[in-house]
Amino acid sequence: MQGLYLKAIEFSRQRDYSQARDLYRRCLAKDPHFIPALSGLAEEYIRILKPKLAEELLMTVLSFDTYDPKATTCLGLLRRVRS
Repeated sequence: MQGLYLKAIEFSRQRDYSQARDLYRRCLAKDPHFIPALSGLAEEYIRILKPKLAEELLMTVLSFDTYDPKATTCLGLLRRVRS
């Protein structure tokens, strides 16, 4: 699973966001509570302008770890854009 996650990060860095989303989903199929994949997929949803899906994932992350830096940053960005 860690290998899939690292590949997803690399695809995201290379701006192949579709491939990154697929790999994040595969990570989550193996472990639905893998926080880095949840926040990574949420970030990809923000990129393709699907804020509701992103917010759902971010709230899931924050239910496990209230102080997750990536999740709090992304959620703050989403909420700032909405207002």
